[in-house]
Amino acid sequence: MIKIHSLSKKYRDNVVLDDIHLTIENGLFGLLGPNGAGKTTLMRILATLLPASSGTVEVGDNSLTKKPDIIRKQLGYLPQYFQIYPQLTAIEFLDYVGVMKGVKKKEARVDQIHKLLQSVNLSDVANKKVKTFSGGMKQRLGIAQALMGDPSIVIIDEPTAGLDPEERVRFRNLLSRISINRIVILSTHIVADIESSCDQLAVLHKGKLKLTGDVDTLRKQAEGKVWLFETDEKTLLRLDERKIISSKRSGSNIQLKLVSDEKPAPDATSVEPSLEDGYIALIGGSHNV
Repeated sequence: MIKIHSLSKKYRDNVVLDDIHLTIENGLFGLLGPNGAGKTTLMRILATLLPASSGTVEVGDNSLTKKPDIIRKQLGYLPQYFQIYPQLTAIEFLDYVGVMKGVKKKEARVDQIHKLLQSVNLSDVANKKVKTFSGGMKQRLGIAQALMGDPSIVIIDEPTAGLDPEERVRFRNLLSRISINRIVILSTHIVADIESSCDQLAVLHKGKLKLTGDVDTLRKQAEGKVWLFETDEKTLLRLDERKIISSKRSGSNIQLKLVSDEKPAPDATSVEPSLEDGYIALIGGSHNV
């Protein structure tokens, strides 16, 4: 279990994280928020790469501040921008990571490497150079390196950015599998990344924790606030675009789906919210249209 209490991070007068309180248990935990919300800063603090300005983080019985070396041994980390030596093969790269993580016995590294490559569906390209891999293959190799040494906590920052839809689905399924009996923290700005796989989630916005719970908790933020109606282009231009979920032309008019606390038009129809609707209602649709 990870317990975060009163965690803050400041750069001079810029507050990046503001008094974060959070508990993370075994399973896949989604940290959702727009770009610039402070997600990567929080991930780097949890990965022991960046000191907090104030507050505490406890991993089990160990303090992140007092015993970072002990916690570091429990961690696997896939950063947002993952660099791999392109001239190495998948096996060579994972062998290098294994040595760096303290897996000293060659036989143990070889056994672990082959099991990991199989689990991320890269066994058939084990001896190919990384420079020949697609974006999705590189991300799966990134998961494999994060799992070297069998860490109890895996931190993954924005892993699906740039992946095509098929690779994104495959990657989310992989994260679900590896989260059994360990903590996997997935940081993302893509709502679909957490919709079908995360046991628990938190929403971070402008450095503040806006919500914690499960997917239903987030979806309920938009209950009674999602509307479907048709309007003309002149009216469309007067609406707050941050509240517009979707728009499509319908004859001479435009059909809108938007978030609003109040009924935005006499003929507007209330519809059941999706998870994305709840997210928009929470971070961008809190005021009336």
